[in-house]
Amino acid sequence: MNKQINREESVHGEKWGKLHGGYFSDPAIALPFVERARELLIESHADVVVDLGGGTGFLLSQLARQELCEGLTLVNLDCSDVQLTSRARRH
Repeated sequence: MNKQINREESVHGEKWGKLHGGYFSDPAIALPFVERARELLIESHADVVVDLGGGTGFLLSQLARQELCEGLTLVNLDCSDVQLTSRARRH
């Protein structure tokens, strides 16, 4: 996922880390959201997590660090032509 983050940073430039107050680039700022998502995952017994408009995949990468995500399928769905095109080229 770090490759996605670096690619998005290259598209948006140095401002990327400051967008939305760092919510989608700073683990400390995103922690309350990640913790709530973790709680919901425990309650739901989900097999798949889809991040709609997931951009760089930052939030999914934070979730992936949680022990409970082993065996989960994490899907980043975004309308960015740059991300979709580069993702398609890899497969």
